Amino acid sequence: MLLVFYDNFCPLCLNTKALLEKVDLFGGLHFIGIRDQGVFDKYPNLNQEQSLQRMATDKNGDIVYGFESIYRIIKAMPHFWIAIPFLLILRWTKLGEWFYDEIALRRKIIPFSCDENCEIPHSSK
Repeated sequence: MLLVFYDNFCPLCLNTKALLEKVDLFGGLHFIGIRDQGVFDKYPNLNQEQSLQRMATDKNGDIVYGFESIYRIIKAMPHFWIAIPFLLILRWTKLGEWFYDEIALRRKIIPFSCDENCEIPHSSK
């Protein structure tokens, strides 16, 4: 099982998580929102500063961030293995990390807090 730590205050991250959940045919991914209470207490090896800036994955206690997480996610889903040679080129040239950072720097963060009883009021207009 690959643990995927994502920023649950980031619409791009939430959409990426939803897409990955749909294509994870074998259930090899387990998603954890880093903004959830107690995450950094439960996973003390998870670097808080890095994980707030870049997606993190944990495989058997080995945590990586950014493009390396994307690479791990693809490796965890056999039906996407065809992309591995392309990802290896991006990894080797460091372009994967550069692309990842460019996207991560431009993502939006929408701070919100909501429990299971959260309701969004609707305007009557």
